[in-house]
Amino acid sequence: MIYGTGTMVARFLNFLLVPFYTNFIPPAEYGVISNIFAYIAILNVFFSLGLESGFFRFSAFLEVGDKKENFSIPFFTVAINSLLLSSLIFFVPGLFAPIFSVTEANYDLIKYTALILFFDAIVLVPFANLRLNKKPVKFSVIKIINIVVNVLMNILLIVVFKFGIEAILISNLVASVITFIVLLPDIIP
Repeated sequence: MIYGTGTMVARFLNFLLVPFYTNFIPPAEYGVISNIFAYIAILNVFFSLGLESGFFRFSAFLEVGDKKENFSIPFFTVAINSLLLSSLIFFVPGLFAPIFSVTEANYDLIKYTALILFFDAIVLVPFANLRLNKKPVKFSVIKIINIVVNVLMNILLIVVFKFGIEAILISNLVASVITFIVLLPDIIP
């Protein structure tokens, strides 16, 4: 129940942000962001390699190796895979522009997307580790910190600084980086 709270709060706040976005961002531009987030959801599968589930399977019963190996192998596999895929997207944005419906003038949106994908992927195994070690409060607090940072950054960048659609991705990226930083003690024991 507690683990799902962060996810439910995130979805609810995202639902509440839609009218906010549509008041400040033209519909065509909001469509580009919606398209990018749809692809982020799909690409997350390729970035994670399903190793979050594998981590649970092998770590719960220590079927293979000890706790440290069961954490480090999937973590570094996801990290290396994510680094390679994010680098490809980041350094060759023209290859992905037609997929994301982005023009050359907006290649920065693709670069932000690559970084979001990287940081979101490398926290999957640490979050799974929190669940495995039965730390629901820490898990939920970190998820809620991510949400609060994301929402506050959106409001700040869109309302105060008058950013366009890039504000949505920058906000998401800042929240993802902060989540990674907060999880660092769990990654580097």
